[in-house]
Amino acid sequence: MHIVREQNFSKYSVFCFLVVILFIFSSYTVHAADLSISPASSSVQVGDTIKARIILSSSDKIANAISGTVTFSKDLLTLSSISKSDSIVNVWPVEPSYSNANGILNLDGVILSGYQGSNGIILTLFFKAKSNGKASIKFENASVLAHDGAGTPILNNTRGSNFNISESVKIKTPEITPTPTPTIPIEKVEIEIDIVPVPIFTDYSNNVRENDFIVIKGTSLPLHDVIFNLDAQLLDSSNFLHETSTIKADERGNYTYVSESRARKGMYTIVARARNAKGVESIETIPLQISVQEEPKLVITKTTNIFLFMIPIILLFVMIIILYGWYRVMYCRNHPKCKLFGPCIYNKEK
Repeated sequence: MHIVREQNFSKYSVFCFLVVILFIFSSYTVHAADLSISPASSSVQVGDTIKARIILSSSDKIANAISGTVTFSKDLLTLSSISKSDSIVNVWPVEPSYSNANGILNLDGVILSGYQGSNGIILTLFFKAKSNGKASIKFENASVLAHDGAGTPILNNTRGSNFNISESVKIKTPEITPTPTPTIPIEKVEIEIDIVPVPIFTDYSNNVRENDFIVIKGTSLPLHDVIFNLDAQLLDSSNFLHETSTIKADERGNYTYVSESRARKGMYTIVARARNAKGVESIETIPLQISVQEEPKLVITKTTNIFLFMIPIILLFVMIIILYGWYRVMYCRNHPKCKLFGPCIYNKEK
C-alpha cells in the first residue's frame, strides 16, 4: 500500500512539473514583442527640438496591430508634430492624435502584411524642450496583436525615454570698441578723357581710271589731322602698293585728300583716322574700296582710216567752194548784168 502511494505521488509530481514547464515555455514564445522610445535617454537644452521614434521589435512572432497611449511631461515638453514617414503601419483606423494640455498621444494602427523584426518604426515624434528639468516619454495601455488570425496579444515589454533638459548657455559676446581710422586727405584728381570722333567721307569718285588721282572729300573736327592709309592690289603686277598721308582739316573741319601717285589698274582700300593736337587718335573709318579701271584706248579700224583720209579732201573742197563763191560775189558787184547764179554775159563795147 505504501509502495502504491509513492508511485502515484511520483506520477503527480512529474505531471505538475511538465505543466509548469509548458506554461513557462508558452509564455515565453507568445509574448515576444517589445515597444520602445528611441533614444532611451539624452541631454538637451531649452529651445532644442527633440526627435523621438516609437519602435516595434518582434523577432519571434509576426505582429499585426498596435495600439496604446503615450504620455510625456507636459510641463517640460511640447509635441510639435507627428510624422508617419517610413512607418511600417499601413492602415490607421484612427489617425494618431495628441494633446499638449494633457500630455498624451493616442495611436491605433494595422500592419496588413505583418511585421517581424527588431527595428520597425511606428511613428516619429518631434518635441520642443520648453523648460529645464527631467522629462519622460512612456507607454500606457499599450497592446500588440499577432498576425495569426486570432489577434493573440504578444506584447512583452515597454521602454520609455528620459531627457535631461538644461538651460541654454548664452555666451556673452564681448563688446569691441572700434579703433577710429585716421582720416587721410585725398587729393581730388580730375581725369580728362579725350574722345576724337571718326572722320567722315562725304564725296569720292566711284569711276576712277588709270592715271587719275584718287580724290576723297570729308569732314572732321576743325584743325585736326586726318591720317590716310592707302593699300592697293595692282592687277598689272603681283605688287602691293601702300601709301600713308596726313592732311589737316580747315577751320570748318573740311578736308580734301589726293593720292600721292596716279592710280593704276587694281583694287584700292582706303581708311582714315583723326588725331588731335594732344596726339589722341580716333578709331579707323570703315574701309573704302575703289576699283580702278583700265584707261580707254582709241580703236582705229579700216573705216576710221578712210574717214580720217577723206577729212582733208572734204575740207579742201569746201574751201574751194567758199573761194569761188567769194570771187563770184565780188565780180557780180562790179558788173551789174552778171548774175550770181548762172553764166556771166559779157557786153563788149567796140
